[in-house]
Amino acid sequence: MTPIKITPYINTQVEDKHVALRTGGILNEHYALGILDEKNPCTTGCWKFDHATGKHVIMLSPMAYHTIATPSLGAGVRKQVPELFKAVYEHEAAHSLYTTKDLKGLNKILQEKKIPWRLLNLFEDIRIEHRWVKALRRRFNWLRWEKYPDDVSALTPSALLYWLKTEDFRGWRVPRKFGIHFSIAKAYMKVVNYFGKIRSSRDTDSLIPILEEWLKDFPNTSDDSISEAGGLGTGDFKDALSEAGETVTDVKRGSRAPESTPGELKKAPDSGTKKASIGEGGGVGVATGEDSEEHTEELPRTNAERFEAQTAVKLAQMLDTAFKGTGVSRGATSRPSAKLNLRAIFRGCFDLPYIGKVLSKRGVPEISLLVDCSGSMRGQACYLDREGRRRTFTDVAGRILLRALSILARKGRIKGMVYLCASGGVNYRHALPLRSSADFGRFSGFSSSEGFGMALRPDKAKSRFNCFTEVTSKKLAICYTDGCITDRHIDRVALKERGVHTLGICCTKHDRTEQLKEHFDTSISRESLWGLADALVRFLRASSF
Repeated sequence: MTPIKITPYINTQVEDKHVALRTGGILNEHYALGILDEKNPCTTGCWKFDHATGKHVIMLSPMAYHTIATPSLGAGVRKQVPELFKAVYEHEAAHSLYTTKDLKGLNKILQEKKIPWRLLNLFEDIRIEHRWVKALRRRFNWLRWEKYPDDVSALTPSALLYWLKTEDFRGWRVPRKFGIHFSIAKAYMKVVNYFGKIRSSRDTDSLIPILEEWLKDFPNTSDDSISEAGGLGTGDFKDALSEAGETVTDVKRGSRAPESTPGELKKAPDSGTKKASIGEGGGVGVATGEDSEEHTEELPRTNAERFEAQTAVKLAQMLDTAFKGTGVSRGATSRPSAKLNLRAIFRGCFDLPYIGKVLSKRGVPEISLLVDCSGSMRGQACYLDREGRRRTFTDVAGRILLRALSILARKGRIKGMVYLCASGGVNYRHALPLRSSADFGRFSGFSSSEGFGMALRPDKAKSRFNCFTEVTSKKLAICYTDGCITDRHIDRVALKERGVHTLGICCTKHDRTEQLKEHFDTSISRESLWGLADALVRFLRASSF
């Protein structure tokens, strides 16, 4: 069978899942994501908390699909390969929320009480998945990739417990189809009762008494017996201990005593783990590599901020299509045609003077975003959706757009600066991406005028309230406004002489196209944020910026 591994597309899918959980306020700490080496003993995924950096580390294995998916399910399941890796990621994210961070202390307790690590791992998988499903009301549905065993008569108690977890039911009553299939297994009712106790446990430590009780009822349970039952467990946080210099003593079959009494904890051999790097960048709150502090973002604090952040994630996915594969760095890919592109020249587009494919677009595009913060921005109504069901105000829509561009900057799609324009010119400037909720909160309607004309005055370029010099270092200046511009006109001639194209965008219930044409080279006015984003994508994909 052709190997099914993590591809760049799957990386992006997992990264987008992480972004959604971070901006939704579900994951509220710093994280690093990474991919394990194929030779690593962990073949699904693992999690650990790095006490030195104060970050959660989630590592996925390229072999997760082959480890989890049952071959007899057929080739059709391969269509859901990204979903499997996202499910493995969510499983590890659940560990980060609900599993104790003191894995070393947990390891010592298990060694003292001679409890198999893999049994604890199975118990903890059941507990954290139940809490995750209960909190998010979203099931893992592992049976998309796994199939019940045909013969369950000789099923071990731990294997039966595993299939109860895999069934992934939300309530307390075991599904009828599961009971019909597995009721002939040994100690069926006793295992079902344990399953209920495990799901009711508050934390990892509260599982210890249940584990001891289990081992009295099923004394032959050991690490090797669980492995022989099919390598149970979706992800093994035991493997994360090796990177911290911990070793775990396996409990063998038929004996509660380890092979040797542990003294000093020995450093485990190198696990062959690659540096944490997944996708093409951090995503919101993602920490990748050694410069992880630069990629963290303060989480939304209020319901309104959380809604704006969640909407921005969806908007960023739409805008992403406009920036993929574009940039300011270009190189010749073919000899120019002898024919001039007269139509483009007459329209004032001098970037492609010849007919035919001449330049290739590479690199990361740089933009300037000027945001109107005049008081009318708070009074102008608009819609978020095209259907006009979700009403909001222009300044709120602007903050959502700004958050979306911030996400793209964090993913490495774009670079640029954002300017808060109000009375007197530039009141605040920051390089994308923004990371603080307070920074996003600045961009609301409060001023008596827009400040665009003052911010872009060539004769005031040295003023701290002016951004003319910074804007002219880039080719595109996007000005977000409500169209009610009462400030002085922008000196478009000076900007054009320096190769800068001004794009005025507006999101209000009223068409402001004519007003925008008076101030900007290109104007886009839409009544909904989604309509504005769609038009912006079309413009950027058709242009050479």
